[in-house]
Amino acid sequence: MVTRIVTALVAIPIGILIIALNNEVLYYVAMTAFSVIAVYEMLVTTKYLKNKFTSAVSLIFAAVTPIIFWIEPLRNNVKLIYFGFVVIMLLGMLFNHEKARFEQVALVAFVSITIPLALCSIAFIRSRFPDHAMFLIVYTMVSAWVGDAGAYFVGTFFGKHKMCPAISPKKTWEGFVGGIITSGVFAVIMSFAYELIDSMINGGVQYIQRELGVSHCYGACYIGTRRSRRSLCVTCKA
Repeated sequence: MVTRIVTALVAIPIGILIIALNNEVLYYVAMTAFSVIAVYEMLVTTKYLKNKFTSAVSLIFAAVTPIIFWIEPLRNNVKLIYFGFVVIMLLGMLFNHEKARFEQVALVAFVSITIPLALCSIAFIRSRFPDHAMFLIVYTMVSAWVGDAGAYFVGTFFGKHKMCPAISPKKTWEGFVGGIITSGVFAVIMSFAYELIDSMINGGVQYIQRELGVSHCYGACYIGTRRSRRSLCVTCKA
């Protein structure tokens, strides 16, 4: 419980700041950091971190995935890059077959592809739906926390049937269902209150930008004090 609270206290201000600054570079830096952290945690949980080659390749790939989708020439050849990553992982298994099993390499490769790819969807939302990007990004982040919180509290107070004790002893089927229901209720509430919440989010972001001395064109921004400001814009250089 304490870990969840501390994580929220750290993650929420960082997320709010990134959204408020609305800078393309910051988005990709954040996605890179979260991708590496998430893949690393999976490696630790599965105890596959002991395989140095597989772990190193997977972490490097997780770190460069956001860059692949940021730079157009790389993005246009994403299928070839993904194929090369899988080939490297299989070659690593071939030369280290005594310690690396196929199911281990397959799981690590799957995680290294899907987690960064899922996080890169934030950049897709931002570029594809510019008029509603703030709302959709905040909704995506908050809905995940709401579902997790719902699963935690329902499982804590009502959980009796263990889901998979060998992997996660505290996870219960009641918590699983509670997380789904909580997320569903939250989605319904957000759909009915979209206009109000969207205006509140945009108003809050604009207030933070004014206080930080930030103004932005889409995909770029300026940051600094009101007297001295420097450009973080990577597109217009205005």
